[in-house]
Amino acid sequence: MKKVLVISYYFPPAGGPGVQRWLKFVKYLRDEGYEPVLYVPQGAAYPVTDESLAAEIPPGLTIYRGRIVEPSSIFSSGKKISAGFIDASSGKKGWKSRLMTWVRANVFIPDARMLWIRPSVRRLKKILREEGIDTLISTGPPHSTHLIALGLKRADPHLQWIADFRDPWTKIDYFHHLPLTRWARRRHFRLESEVLARADQVIVVTPSMARDYRPRVRGRLHVITNGYDTEDLPDSPPPLDEKFTLCHVGSLNADRNPYELWEVLARLRAQDPAFRDDLRICLTGNVSPAVFETLRKNGLDDCVQHIPYVPHAQVVRSQHAARVLLMLMNRTPDGALYIAGKLFEYLAAARPVLLVGFAHSDAADILRECRAGYALDFSDREGLEEALRNLYRQYRLGQDTGRETDPQSEKYTRRALTARLAREVLACPPEHPSPEES
Repeated sequence: MKKVLVISYYFPPAGGPGVQRWLKFVKYLRDEGYEPVLYVPQGAAYPVTDESLAAEIPPGLTIYRGRIVEPSSIFSSGKKISAGFIDASSGKKGWKSRLMTWVRANVFIPDARMLWIRPSVRRLKKILREEGIDTLISTGPPHSTHLIALGLKRADPHLQWIADFRDPWTKIDYFHHLPLTRWARRRHFRLESEVLARADQVIVVTPSMARDYRPRVRGRLHVITNGYDTEDLPDSPPPLDEKFTLCHVGSLNADRNPYELWEVLARLRAQDPAFRDDLRICLTGNVSPAVFETLRKNGLDDCVQHIPYVPHAQVVRSQHAARVLLMLMNRTPDGALYIAGKLFEYLAAARPVLLVGFAHSDAADILRECRAGYALDFSDREGLEEALRNLYRQYRLGQDTGRETDPQSEKYTRRALTARLAREVLACPPEHPSPEES
């Protein structure tokens, strides 16, 4: 089988959403005739870990681990943080925290994993030669992985480089919060543009990202979304929650705080004693204090259950047990660019989805395509109330117990997406010669 090097920051024992995409690609690539060879960090400060995911690593997989030094562990005072950039909300804290945020935003570019770049390039030159590999894939964020690949491409222009963007770089939801100097902002844009121009092929996860990146990509540009793994689905679905449970899985930061939804729920509770007794809001994952404060102000704190983190298998079961799954988008200028990975697991759960954010977006289009629920704008209080009344009525009448997935969702299985990766990306020659050859 042809070997392909995959450079990824996230890999088990890392938990959370960032690990899922390439863990699943690696899981199924052998079925498509490719042998993945992994390069991942040793000693990474992952924000969450999930030891259970190690069971999904294919037997005999070659994994090289490169020691990483992360200044994030210093700047966060021992607190584990998410990859990519920083916790921009720290700017609201004391001067020491603001100073650390400024340093991390303007010195550690593109992210706090930048110290991993040079030693990785040196080591991977040897690994590529010894393994006889001529195709490499970098996946980010953190985007330091792309700069490792860029260094290898500069050293050997004949390497075929595929850059996979799970999220945008300079249009990531928190980028506009960062206290960036003009120099740092320009450097981010320059590095992003160089990666897009030098990669032989670029993969993004949404059509909107593809439209945004197209002018700067010299090679082939592909859209391969995230998806769901049928092997993750429970053998027998768990019983549905007795309460009218609205379930959100994943990080719920201040930009995703759906205060209009909380207001509508508070009004419905005030109007209907039965709704008041039946409503339960389950939030699994990191939740911003601003969200809890909004819930408290709306008198909803008594019906909220918060679960900071659970293994992925338990997350899947909670999705299948929920009465309604909440899909909350970022209230940011580029929020419509995103399709959160959880949307595809929601489709697999075959429970009604209530999307609050951008009614005209890629995520909303998929929801409608698969006839999986409601897609409403943030400010559409009337639409939110109507949707919630309909969902609650179905719950009370016992008409929300169906668990059949729409056939349209089958193209989002991890097996199908890996087959596309092999057929449309790995099997295709680059569309242009490397700059040194042209």
